Amino acid sequence: MLKVFYGSFHPDLEDAFARRLGELAESREPVAVVAPSRGLADRLERLLAVEKGQALLGVHFHTFHSLAVAVTEGSWGGARLVGDPILHDRIVDGLLARQPALDRFFGGQARPRALAGALRSSLRDLIDAGVSPENLDEFFGDELPVQAEERERLRILSHLGREYEARLERLRILSPSALTRLAVRQAETSSLLAGFREIIYYGFYDLTGLQLEFFEAVASRCPTRLYFPYRRGHPAFRFAEPFFEQKLLAHDAEEVPRPAAGRPALEPALDRLFGAQSGAVAASPVLRVLSVSGARDEAWAVAKEILRLAQREGRAYEDIGVVARSLEPYRSVIAEVFGENAIPCDLDCGEPLLRHPLAKTCLNLLTLRLRDFPTQTVEDLFSSPYFVGPRGEPAPVKNWRLLLRHLGVQAGWLQWRGKLEARVNAAVELNGGAAGERGEGYSVPQAQVRDLWDFISGLEREFRDGTVGSWWAKSLKVRALVEARLRLPAKSSARERAVWDAVMGEIASLAEFDLLQEPCGWRLFLETLVEKLRLAFLRTQTGGRGVRVRDAMSARGESFKILFLIGLKEKSFPRAVREDPLLRDRVRAVLRHPAGYWIAQKSAGYEEERLLFYLMTASAREKLFCVFPRSDEAGRAEVPSLYLRDLCRAAGVDFADSGEVLHVPRQPAAKFEILDPGLASAKELFLRLALEGKTAADRLPPGLGDAELFDAILARASKLGSWGKAGPWDAMIGPGHEFVRFIDRKGLSPSALDMFAACPFRFFASRVLGLGEPPESSDQGEFPAPRRGRIYHEILERFYAGADESLWSEGAAWQERLQASSDEVFARHGWQEVGVYPLLWIAVKEAMSEMLRDFLAWDRSEIRRSGLRPARAEARLEGTFREPVPPELARFQVHGIADRIDRGADGVFRIVDYKTHWTRTGGLRALVLAGKLHQLPIYAELAGAFPGLIRLQDACIYALEDSPETTGRQRAIRCSAEELAADRAAFLEMIVSALRRMRAGRFCITPEDGDFGVCSRCPFPLVCRKSHGPSRTRAANGG
Repeated sequence: MLKVFYGSFHPDLEDAFARRLGELAESREPVAVVAPSRGLADRLERLLAVEKGQALLGVHFHTFHSLAVAVTEGSWGGARLVGDPILHDRIVDGLLARQPALDRFFGGQARPRALAGALRSSLRDLIDAGVSPENLDEFFGDELPVQAEERERLRILSHLGREYEARLERLRILSPSALTRLAVRQAETSSLLAGFREIIYYGFYDLTGLQLEFFEAVASRCPTRLYFPYRRGHPAFRFAEPFFEQKLLAHDAEEVPRPAAGRPALEPALDRLFGAQSGAVAASPVLRVLSVSGARDEAWAVAKEILRLAQREGRAYEDIGVVARSLEPYRSVIAEVFGENAIPCDLDCGEPLLRHPLAKTCLNLLTLRLRDFPTQTVEDLFSSPYFVGPRGEPAPVKNWRLLLRHLGVQAGWLQWRGKLEARVNAAVELNGGAAGERGEGYSVPQAQVRDLWDFISGLEREFRDGTVGSWWAKSLKVRALVEARLRLPAKSSARERAVWDAVMGEIASLAEFDLLQEPCGWRLFLETLVEKLRLAFLRTQTGGRGVRVRDAMSARGESFKILFLIGLKEKSFPRAVREDPLLRDRVRAVLRHPAGYWIAQKSAGYEEERLLFYLMTASAREKLFCVFPRSDEAGRAEVPSLYLRDLCRAAGVDFADSGEVLHVPRQPAAKFEILDPGLASAKELFLRLALEGKTAADRLPPGLGDAELFDAILARASKLGSWGKAGPWDAMIGPGHEFVRFIDRKGLSPSALDMFAACPFRFFASRVLGLGEPPESSDQGEFPAPRRGRIYHEILERFYAGADESLWSEGAAWQERLQASSDEVFARHGWQEVGVYPLLWIAVKEAMSEMLRDFLAWDRSEIRRSGLRPARAEARLEGTFREPVPPELARFQVHGIADRIDRGADGVFRIVDYKTHWTRTGGLRALVLAGKLHQLPIYAELAGAFPGLIRLQDACIYALEDSPETTGRQRAIRCSAEELAADRAAFLEMIVSALRRMRAGRFCITPEDGDFGVCSRCPFPLVCRKSHGPSRTRAANGG
């Protein structure tokens, strides 16, 4: 009852298929058409109804799966058909967890998460081929002709497959394989099948073992025809040859006629493809080859050619196709580039759901607890337009961002608890690192602080992993949480609503996991939801209008007047075929011959790649464009597909001849030179005008853009690109700025002068614009250096406070005093507030205590030697420079805090500044003269105002963690009073010079690159334009 007709898809099988449907229509009896995919079934419907004008009354279109569902309807016995791969992966994981011997064989605790999917793929191949432990033993016994290790793996896999199917049966879950097996049994008595006049299978070129059984069962029940894509003897069809020779040739097999009309555009070349024929041939005018650089350029070149075809030749978009072996690298760029060029696009596979901001926001919300609350993700979440703030109002995004930067929260629940929870009872004052220079502070209201903590802590409570329950209950809870925290805008787009529905659908689908009859905790639920969201696609409804964009598997059987075949590089088309590591090809070969199981070897994938390439090239009826990337987006060279080279040989096109291969330039300016201006988008036209230095007036088509606005922008851009003197766009703001008047009243600190000397632009961004400097932050595995320094300061201040003369004697109990001071300060800095793990905090405290013991042992010795005793700690200094001074500094205020001032009995004093480490080279005097160190000279000037401080001896840096024994560096770096006095006039002139530049409003960049340059520590790298050549040159000329 089976008749086989074979030939090429276009037009041979299509015409024969349509002719047969026309003959059957006369009987008006039901007919079933079965295609390998829903896309091909839709293509056959269009072929009959649109292209052939035939009536479809009584014609039922099915896929293999939908026919099996229809045949078995009412026979599932209460089971549920579940095809969700993630649910089946969970079943495999559960089987391994419950059977220690199996679990150990596949790695035990070291077993990767992805192994379940790989195992299930191998199990499906065995199950579909009908392999079981019993028939393996019956056929081979212990003589399976493979290595012992592979024999054991095969037995374990077949045993696991049996357990997997038994588990499905107990759970009353019907897998796709079980559905097909049930359909085989039901086919013999199926009234549905008996009611069809004929069943026509179309487009299959291979089947699994179970599918083959179902196909044969259907053919036994009902008159059946198969239209099989196959050319006998052609190398491209070797993949389909075994199925044809072994399974079909025994039936009535006939080659369909080859009509003269509608032949493939490259049919002569197809006859020669893959060495089928040899000899010289004239170049085919219907093949064009394009060489581009990267996936985006592939999409761009294709888009421009499509526009040319549509606008210049009047081609319909629906007649054009774009096909890649896999669309994964191209989905987003094709959608973006085609959108920019207003090209309608029928992307039937859709796009990954998580490419939409709404879906990403949902993912961020639901995974905050899993990812331990990374600050950047929290910011992304509450900054989203979909986020619902406290009490249903918009979130205070700016204040919450400032608060997080002020507190230095980086990541980890411990940091959130330690740094935020303790601050919820009052407003948090923000100084931004520059309150002294900028005047008024800024605070985040207490209510907003508490709202942020309530949001974070509420999520932590909601998703705490200690609670287990049903998947259904958790899906309801997650849905309620998403609806409470996110919402669509009032004027949401259709796409946004589709994304929302898709996300909610994925959440609801997890209720089906209750079929596993196992409770779940929040971690398992959320990890499973993340997997589902990452695998989910948003199906776009285009009504089949526009350029058809397909992957090669979906495009089988399709027909295009004009086709663009993209991504023609090695490891893409053909794809890289990988052997199944669990069920290797030599084992598969033994199972197929001599055991007779219909199971394919993975290496046969190379033959399938050749068949797919043939089918794609044959689907172009009038013209074929082949596009290959000669390099990726980063400029790394790619290897063109060997299939493309062979097609060029077969078509008489010299692949090495630059005249026959269109080379699309990589640089935008070069692209514009070959681009027809009439095909350029608005963005491209503007960019071209900018590169050519032309105005937009009278050059833009009507309605394409605001020419006046563009010319104004272009004028500013040309100034940014100039190489002359610095101007307002280089932070040359001119005199009279309010900030200058402020510092004339309030003065500056040494740290502000240090910053200005290092880079005036950083000073401008931080102190003038008020962008602030980010506080220290830490991951959970590190302790921030600035906080370490502050704690050292606090302990030393506490240690020296109120100390009497006896503390400096040889036998003094100073270590007990240090311990008490350390304990008191460390108690104010718990691990929660610091934001690191408790064990790390213990280690840090021990290390810091040891460093302080070593330092104080040295410091006490130095105090006894010098006779200078700590007199003041954290001393606030404020005033003017003593006479004589330059006129500009006569009343200028400076202020700061000296870490320590030591004093002798005769009024001699020393300025001490603590540093954790001191790695700068050149000596203090050189740094002072270079304008890189202002603290010590200024503190020396101001300290004399304190009673009892008569004569400066020296100013010192004390490096707390340095010593010749540990780091090879000195603990004390000194600058004598005589050196400071000798350099005083030059030092004051440098301050005068800095003030003149500030008052003149000159804040240009002074880049200093390298690992230790000021640029390596700058928080404003994205706004200074130091990498922009013209800006850098202007700053050097006029800064």
